[in-house]
Amino acid sequence: MKLNLAVLALVVPATSLPVGHTMAADPHDEAIQHLLATGSDAAGADKAQKAVDALVAAGPKVLPAILAAVPDDVVKANWLRVAFTRIVYEAIREKKPIPADELLSFVNDKTKPGRSRRLALEAVEKVAPGTTAKVNDGGLDDPEFGADAVAARMDKAAALQKADPAAAAKLYREAFDAARDFNQCLALAQRLKALDVSVDPLARLGVVRDWLVVGPFDDPDEKGYATAFPPEKAIDLTATYAGKDGKLAWKSFTSEAPDGRIDLLKAIGPHDAAVAYAYTVVNCPKDQEVELRASGDDNLAVWVNGTKVIDHPTYRSHLRIDWHRAKAKLKAGENRILVKVCQCPAPKEKAPGPPAKWEFHLRVVDPEGRGVSLPVAVPAPKK
Repeated sequence: MKLNLAVLALVVPATSLPVGHTMAADPHDEAIQHLLATGSDAAGADKAQKAVDALVAAGPKVLPAILAAVPDDVVKANWLRVAFTRIVYEAIREKKPIPADELLSFVNDKTKPGRSRRLALEAVEKVAPGTTAKVNDGGLDDPEFGADAVAARMDKAAALQKADPAAAAKLYREAFDAARDFNQCLALAQRLKALDVSVDPLARLGVVRDWLVVGPFDDPDEKGYATAFPPEKAIDLTATYAGKDGKLAWKSFTSEAPDGRIDLLKAIGPHDAAVAYAYTVVNCPKDQEVELRASGDDNLAVWVNGTKVIDHPTYRSHLRIDWHRAKAKLKAGENRILVKVCQCPAPKEKAPGPPAKWEFHLRVVDPEGRGVSLPVAVPAPKK
């Protein structure tokens, strides 16, 4: 079993170590400081390599100090991770003990950077097989290991499904109630459905499915995204607008897609060189900080209560769920969400086949990534 080297390239959230921090007088602190001083242009790489060698020579006792020093900067983080990984390899090869208790304490501290916790867990697993399973067993609410814990529950449930469907359903439901990952939640809903347990994964994920839509506005030269059409200036659900093919009015649309995406080809029609708007109102029981996770094809703009929180002007972008993330403050009561998505002009010599996709997806989650299901109160458009 090999320690996963792929994590060496991952960015780790910043620790509390400030710039210019002077560490305690320890013979190995200087080596860590050399690694933290390495520039993104490889400046100081020679000193950094010597510092890694010095830390490796110091052995497993410096592993906790390395974990505590891992910064946000990817280059500096990688140097420290290289040192950490080499020390673990050398300790195992030479049968030296590592400070497993200290590392496990770091793993169990949810305030520590997630990827550093994962690195520490991999090291402990090497010397105490089964530790990862124990962490996952109690980690459904863990910000770093939650998805692993959900996956472990799913595996246990699958193994029980034929022999004890009720026990399997219980495990699947525990996993579903804790899941934050979009695809895991959808998969769990399907498995529960097979056991005659009905759940609503899109509500659980905070997906907004009910909208009013209006369009198409004309966009022949890909300047439509930068053009403020009337819905951007004021929301008037009784208004009619001059559109690409005549008068436009707001109309209702509810997504029936398994993942809750809003297909504007169905909502508005198979247009190209066009702009569409979608509008909804969600009721919040209290003032609340949330995160919007959204994506659009071709591009995407999102306003919450008149403030633009997502601004992705690039045409020919594809929809990738949760691609854009933005914090927003919802107030107690009604909150207005406006979305804008453009459809680029079709090629002059268009190949036969279905029209290019024109769609968006939006969901609301809390600061920990759990879906927030909010009642939708979209007023009826003018008949």
